[in-house]
Amino acid sequence: MGVIIIKIEKPIMQIYIHSFYRLWFILLFATVPHAYSQGEFYSKNLKHYYDLDAEIRIVHKVVNFQGKTLLFLKLTINHDRTRIEDLITTYGFINNYSQNIVMSNDTIKLNNHWISNQGNSHYLNFDLMNPEIKKILIIKISNKVSGNDFYFDILVDPEAKYTNSGIILEVIGTRLPFFRNYTRENEDFELVNLKTNDSVIYVFRYTSDFTIADPPFSSSNKSIIKSIEIDSTFTIRSRGDTLNLSKKGLYFAQYDTTGVNGLAFRVEGKYFPRSASYDELIASLTYFTTRSEMDKLTSAKNQKLAFDKYWIEITKSADRAKRIIREYYLRIKLANELFTSYKQGWKTDKGMIFVIYGPPDEVLKDGDREEWIYARTNQLPRINFTFAKSRSIFTNDHYVLLRKKSYQQIWYKAIDLWRKGQMEL
Repeated sequence: MGVIIIKIEKPIMQIYIHSFYRLWFILLFATVPHAYSQGEFYSKNLKHYYDLDAEIRIVHKVVNFQGKTLLFLKLTINHDRTRIEDLITTYGFINNYSQNIVMSNDTIKLNNHWISNQGNSHYLNFDLMNPEIKKILIIKISNKVSGNDFYFDILVDPEAKYTNSGIILEVIGTRLPFFRNYTRENEDFELVNLKTNDSVIYVFRYTSDFTIADPPFSSSNKSIIKSIEIDSTFTIRSRGDTLNLSKKGLYFAQYDTTGVNGLAFRVEGKYFPRSASYDELIASLTYFTTRSEMDKLTSAKNQKLAFDKYWIEITKSADRAKRIIREYYLRIKLANELFTSYKQGWKTDKGMIFVIYGPPDEVLKDGDREEWIYARTNQLPRINFTFAKSRSIFTNDHYVLLRKKSYQQIWYKAIDLWRKGQMEL
């Protein structure tokens, strides 16, 4: 299966720093216009990346500072008969995805790197030596109990643009980073500069309500360029001051404000990633409501009544409405867990596709591109979506959908199935 290559001009990012109290970031999210030859890694189906119930899951954080790379892993085993001792883990490094993977004869002894566990999740850390000659870490985990293999790729290149240069969001009393890109309002945490504990960290807050993803057939570029202004700023000591922020929004932490490196994270409501208010429930209906329907919902004096009435009217059945509501908002929650970065996960391109079509049947990765493949069903034909990585100071892991006019018919077909309560779930 080939990757669809569409050439897109690569914009740049400029940063203008006037003072700690007024700072403009001009964000021009880029796609990568190069074609890639397909190495061995492209043949691996990575659908487990987007399945929270996958037999083996890895979430990671990479921090580069003082010539070394620290890798923190959260390894979750969703297999009742499997223990961490049952996993055979090997690794290899590649400098680009056109190279074939050469796995080391050595195995990673996970118990040697084990920090703690919580339920079926294990927390580990690794100090990667000589990171200057290693860009992408490939990990293969084989489960001796089930016989299944799982591959993961992790960017560890210290020279990568916008790499994390030392700051982490740390869970109080654990010496572990948050393995998510958000904290909740009034949730305790520390900001830690791993380079040195004795330092000041500057934190900037933004209140921009970032745009929702355009439909996959749209030719609009409104989501590519975004200018946002700092709302407020404060300083905090590394490893010493407990934070519990009450103001929702996007935050960016730096110990060196003359550079571009730092740590971005969101502060969300206490129930996030779930939708907890009718304002939130209604806003996330954007993908398949008409403008007049949305206006009616947002302006209703009794939003609960309007919300219930809306679903029953479009599905023609209270039972169907309950089933569809339950599934739709489960997907919103999962999209928030999987894709939240500088904005909420459901608003991203990946989040939009995930909510409407569900988890992909195949995920193929080729350099800075990902291809999601949905198999043919009784309702919808086989369809492929290609995403290109787009880096900014806020995230090194944001992807933009390569939009095509040809998606229009199949998109409206999927929306129509949702609206009638007939989507296969």
